[in-house]
Amino acid sequence: MQKYFLLLSMLCFSWLSLSGCDDAKKYHTLPPIDGGDDADVNSDADIVSDIIIPPDDLDASADGPEITITAPTEGETLYGDNFLIKASVVPVADPIDYASVTAYIDGTAYSMTVDTNTPNGFKITADISSLVEGTHTVRVTATDVSGRLNYADIHFNYDRGPTISIYSPLADGRYHGGVNLSIKVSDNDGVQASSVLAVLANRDITLTQSDVSSDLANGSPVWIEFTGSVVFDDAMFDPPLTGTQRLTVSAENAVGNDAQKSVDFTVDNNGPTIDVLSHEEGQIIGSITYISAEITDPAGVLASSVYAIIGNNDVEFVIPLTEDPGTNIYEGSFDTTVLPDTFIWPALQVFATDLLGNESSVAFQLALDNQPPVLSLDPPQNMRLAKKNADRLLECSRVFDPVGWNSANDGDLVAQVFWLRARVEDRGNTAAGAAWSPLALVNQTSVEIFVLNDARLPLVVDMSGDGICNNINPNLIPTITISGDPRETLKLNMVPLEPGGTADYRMDMVTPVFPPPCQAWGVATDPPDPLCPVVENDLEVLIWYTYDKTEPSIYGLPPFNAASALYCTGIQFDARANNIAEGWACIAVKATDNVGNTSVSAPLRVCIDYNPYDGSTPTDCQNLLNRPDCTGTWDPGTSTVLTTPCTPQVFSANEVRREE
Repeated sequence: MQKYFLLLSMLCFSWLSLSGCDDAKKYHTLPPIDGGDDADVNSDADIVSDIIIPPDDLDASADGPEITITAPTEGETLYGDNFLIKASVVPVADPIDYASVTAYIDGTAYSMTVDTNTPNGFKITADISSLVEGTHTVRVTATDVSGRLNYADIHFNYDRGPTISIYSPLADGRYHGGVNLSIKVSDNDGVQASSVLAVLANRDITLTQSDVSSDLANGSPVWIEFTGSVVFDDAMFDPPLTGTQRLTVSAENAVGNDAQKSVDFTVDNNGPTIDVLSHEEGQIIGSITYISAEITDPAGVLASSVYAIIGNNDVEFVIPLTEDPGTNIYEGSFDTTVLPDTFIWPALQVFATDLLGNESSVAFQLALDNQPPVLSLDPPQNMRLAKKNADRLLECSRVFDPVGWNSANDGDLVAQVFWLRARVEDRGNTAAGAAWSPLALVNQTSVEIFVLNDARLPLVVDMSGDGICNNINPNLIPTITISGDPRETLKLNMVPLEPGGTADYRMDMVTPVFPPPCQAWGVATDPPDPLCPVVENDLEVLIWYTYDKTEPSIYGLPPFNAASALYCTGIQFDARANNIAEGWACIAVKATDNVGNTSVSAPLRVCIDYNPYDGSTPTDCQNLLNRPDCTGTWDPGTSTVLTTPCTPQVFSANEVRREE
């Protein structure tokens, strides 16, 4: 027996690269018995069959080639996926037909080639990975050049070794922090418990037997269950585990044949990927802002963990984001008006956690404009423009009315046809140290003028309860045709008047002291040309409110054409043509900026006398100091407007706007 093992060891050394054996201990000449199923390592079943293919009725010739199968040997136990079949084929009567030399395993044919290292030798590497466990037949056939055929058979035992089932970690599973191991090793020839080894990242993992079969084979249990645990940042792993890892489990059965099973899994230390779809860095928000983000994670996203935060630790608002069913999109909304008006660059943060507990977030600053536009039909008439002169002093113009000297003022007695223009400017949030404030800008298509004929009713109201007028009375009926219902309010669109013209930079002989920040008076000798030749002493300049001087501040009734001598500042309003009766009327402008902040102007109260020169003045207009209030307060409980006045927002007086 010792000589046999010595010879076998030499054969393994010669065929190491092809035969699949590592050393002589893996070849055994035991009778061809069941060696334990490993055909499906994910199955606990151990169904085997001993297969022997009897010789066919071949027309073998005694003068045919003499065939000796040298590998495998009779009764040898094989394992693995490939095996090198070797044979000696010696001519007897005539030379060998080399192309005819063929090996068969259970009827599957393999054409053999000449083994140049062995006299009369032939070889072929056969795939044995699909063989079931048990006894199999190798047959080698050959013919000589005259067609004489001969064959030889040997039988071998195929043993895959133990069946290894890895229940945890799962193949392609994702784990965070650590993982518990659950393994079962089974073999009908018995399992050598001491041979079971688990390796992860080149480190041996300690396994503990959790259950053992009471059935024995060759003195060993036919199955054993093992458990263990791995902590991914354990000191044994340097650096800590992350990304794709492979756990390899190996084991031997009681007759010495082994097997191994590997499972790849992912150490997931990363939270979900968050892509904010609704906003980008520096984007201006205001009013109600809608937040949406696409959030994905291979391990799955914990939907209840997704939320956004706007603000800081002192003033912080949490916005739950809910999943749009069937998508990876999470959405929510937020009312920015609750943020202080001193916030300019608040951060938006979006958080999400995956099903493993990994959290991630993205954060960037947004621009906040939660202040509505400021509007006025009768802004202060003491505005100035300023520019640097040759001495680098700030040179100021004379005062002017931004909407024109001819535009109706609050409390005026007006004729049937009169001028209505509005100053409408967006404003931003302010804070100490801010170089500039982001502006959403006025939505130029949103500017509308409302004329209420029944001045007893409030036209502008406080809808938010802060005392500030911020909307048109919702109980009124906006219309373009007045038919007699006192709630009807004429609504017309206004259009922006393109900035142009120039201020009057002649010396101000009326003001003895420079108003701040003025440092010098203008030195022009002539007044500027009027914007519209047919309307004198009205408008000489149409102002702007942005740094680049392109965003218009003044709105009028269309049409507007800067190149036209007639329509260069819009057109007048005709009260009689629009069925607005004589007497007091309340007029206001409403506008919204590009992020949804809405506001209204103070009501302009004018008393209409179709013909002030006919000697007959309407009763209401005989005392212009008895003006209607035209404001109120919305009561959400009763959906009515109370007569409690509200305070409109207005422009500052004595404003100096720099041209450069």
